Amino acid sequence: MFSRFPLLGTILSVVVLITASCKEEDPKIVQCYLRTIGVQLGSASPSDIVNYEYMNDKIVSMTSSSVVTFFTYDSKNNLTEASNGSRSTKYYYNLKNQVTKSETIDAQGTLLSKSEYTDYNSKGLLTGMTYYEKNQAGNLTVSTSYTYEYSDDREINLISTKQYAPDGFLLFSIAYEYDNKKGFLSALPYGLRILIQTAHMAEISDNNYTKVTSTDFTNDIGTLSYTFEYNENGYPVKRTLGSGGNVRYFTYDCK
Repeated sequence: MFSRFPLLGTILSVVVLITASCKEEDPKIVQCYLRTIGVQLGSASPSDIVNYEYMNDKIVSMTSSSVVTFFTYDSKNNLTEASNGSRSTKYYYNLKNQVTKSETIDAQGTLLSKSEYTDYNSKGLLTGMTYYEKNQAGNLTVSTSYTYEYSDDREINLISTKQYAPDGFLLFSIAYEYDNKKGFLSALPYGLRILIQTAHMAEISDNNYTKVTSTDFTNDIGTLSYTFEYNENGYPVKRTLGSGGNVRYFTYDCK
């Protein structure tokens, strides 16, 4: 008996082969975990300023200026404590695993400062934080507060930071522009990026900031521009400020 559809089997076979071929050619997604940050100022030789150690893709220690900070996590992989012996910062979370508060104490257990992470948007991104520190009388009072705004695309990119005085007066605002490459902390969970960023809050973003524009309360405007070099996986390995007076280098463990 002859098939009424003699080409059907052949067509299906070709489709299966094409589909299998496409699956085999899908590129492997490589995650690069930040290992070191180095700095070069002017004509001086580059030197490592931060070194990270990992276990099971979690940062377990950070070394900076010969000071080692150890990280502790809970069963939900939330960072709960960062301690270097002379001081310790503890982190507290809500039921959504969003950090809500951090407290820093010295070796004697004296409270030095506190941060309250006050607001999150519908995407679970931090939009407000208040920082407290001791005044001359030794009392913990509001020192400053921040608000954060993000881009509307699918990437997590901070586009605006505003800092306020204790009385609510706007001190300055910062606007950020980005490239389309992977940020040096982007392999880490967003919640952890908030707690370990080292310079600009924009380091929590998925991409790399290329322009930073700051406006203070006198309407004085300052702009910083950055250029980048990347590794084969699209992560930055070199960041140059302006004409080259300040260069940062990044190394990774990629897997």
